[in-house]
Amino acid sequence: MFRSQDPNARKRRLKARSVNKHARLTPRYRDVVALVGFGMPYRETGEILSISPHTVRQYAKEISRLVESDRTPRDTLVALYEARIREFRPLAEALQAG
Repeated sequence: MFRSQDPNARKRRLKARSVNKHARLTPRYRDVVALVGFGMPYRETGEILSISPHTVRQYAKEISRLVESDRTPRDTLVALYEARIREFRPLAEALQAG
């Protein structure tokens, strides 16, 4: 099997795969990542988004599954938020104010 001589090739492939996984998040999933990743409990996130805390929990589990994380759903959302803070922080602030 052909192997690239570039030592960073594997990192770039993994990063590209990660970016593609993030792109699969629906706008509602992005809202959940923004709020839970920002530190909101599921109950408050549900109130802001007008959905039940159970639905928020289910969304968190589904997001964790989509990005193939081995962390807990809440930890996965926090990690996604921190990895893409420029995208999610303004969204979280707007949703809280709104």
